[in-house]
Amino acid sequence: MSFSEDIQQLELIIRRLEEERMPLEEALSLFRRGTEVFRGCRSFLREASQEIRLLSENDPDDVTGSPWAPESAGSPGRPDPSSPASETSKEEKSERI
Repeated sequence: MSFSEDIQQLELIIRRLEEERMPLEEALSLFRRGTEVFRGCRSFLREASQEIRLLSENDPDDVTGSPWAPESAGSPGRPDPSSPASETSKEEKSERI
């Protein structure tokens, strides 16, 4: 199955577990299947992340050289205010005007 199909299957399993009444044995079986699918998705994402890092290492346009860390990034389209790269002196701002 593809990653997208696995995600759809996982969503279906979750929906069934949350919404349907079923015997404990059936619920446990569904839960087991869900954990298998989840582990496969997690493995796929880890491999994709590693591949992206490897491909980015050889990219001459990649000036950062470090992996993307979404938890430390600013809002989309805006720089992170705590990042040194986002600090602009008053002189630099006035030069732009």
